[in-house]
Amino acid sequence: MARMRAAIFIPKGKQDVLVRSKIAALTAYASGNRYTIVRRYFGQLNMLLHDSRLGRWDILLFCAPADLASRGIAPSLHIFSRLKAHGRMWHCLDLPLISNDESTSGVGRDTVAAFMAALRLDMARSISKNTKAALAKRRAQGVKLGRHPKGCRCDLHAGKVVA
Repeated sequence: MARMRAAIFIPKGKQDVLVRSKIAALTAYASGNRYTIVRRYFGQLNMLLHDSRLGRWDILLFCAPADLASRGIAPSLHIFSRLKAHGRMWHCLDLPLISNDESTSGVGRDTVAAFMAALRLDMARSISKNTKAALAKRRAQGVKLGRHPKGCRCDLHAGKVVA
């Protein structure tokens, strides 16, 4: 029986130490299951889906649900449905319940994926709300916000030390 071809997905913008540890964990999982790693994607979601459609790999390995789908419920389910339509499997190391292989049920996978995406979206909305409130408070205090105009001659940009 031929070995399954695996792809690894790591989200872009992560710290080097975190990236190395995720790659090590995914590589260990792949070798333990006798998968051959044929491609690594570092935040290249469009390329991953393109290669999925072309059948360049059989199973996608990633660490956390938020790595794949960080924009809410609909986009995350869309990604999983596209992978499924392409006949690809996936495995999430941190949350195996959402994996699409012989060991997981579809209902559990879809429910957990939707819940995780909803939490991520709610967190993003909360951060946005808090940021806007903090900026409004600073404006009310009379603090001038934004960039300095081009060629400004303030003490900070004129090379003078501000005490």
